[in-house]
Amino acid sequence: MHILHVIPTGGVGGVETAAKKAAATNKNVTLIILAKDAKPGARGKILGTLLTMFRFSIFSRLRVTQSDVAVFSLWKTVPLLIYWKVRYRKPALFFLHSSKDKHLFDFVFTRIAVRVADGILADSRSTLEKRVAKSIARTKWVRVVSMLVGDVTKHPHGRRSPYRFIYWGRFNENKNVETALKLFAEIRRLLPDSHFLLIGPDDGTLRRCKDLVRTLDLASAVTCR
Repeated sequence: MHILHVIPTGGVGGVETAAKKAAATNKNVTLIILAKDAKPGARGKILGTLLTMFRFSIFSRLRVTQSDVAVFSLWKTVPLLIYWKVRYRKPALFFLHSSKDKHLFDFVFTRIAVRVADGILADSRSTLEKRVAKSIARTKWVRVVSMLVGDVTKHPHGRRSPYRFIYWGRFNENKNVETALKLFAEIRRLLPDSHFLLIGPDDGTLRRCKDLVRTLDLASAVTCR
């Protein structure tokens, strides 16, 4: 089976990184990025970004992929999801990556997608319960796709390796990184050698996160990239 995965933009967010890795390591996965140069989460440019995404070349790529099923991530891909269903009559899955609606466009397009798609993927049980009505979920193929974490590695001489935490995604209101920082401050009291690495573009809350790091006296334990 060949799978097509469509995402709105490139970048270093969790969605983009996971999609690129899947396509790079699996020959049966093809990735289409609608607007490679658009900044994820850019405010005030929704219409312009959408017009950039849906150019003729994108529709041509859909035609030549010959995929058996397509996965569409985030609300900006919903018009293509509908086109895929109508034009090719092949299964389409909609992937939810957040438990909250970012704005009115997100709210409307997501509600349309969960009704039109043949199946729904979600990054957590919370996302699924908050954004998909039970009456719809009962009639769809639904799966929660979560990341599994292995055991903490041990030092070859029996000493425990330092605990290292990582956040990789955008800094915005939906991600609530500040709560993660407060939790890490509590963890560090128990595990003084732990470290928290934050990676991602600023989408409105990076400065607040850096201020919180200083307030919680975590400057030596938290790295932002």
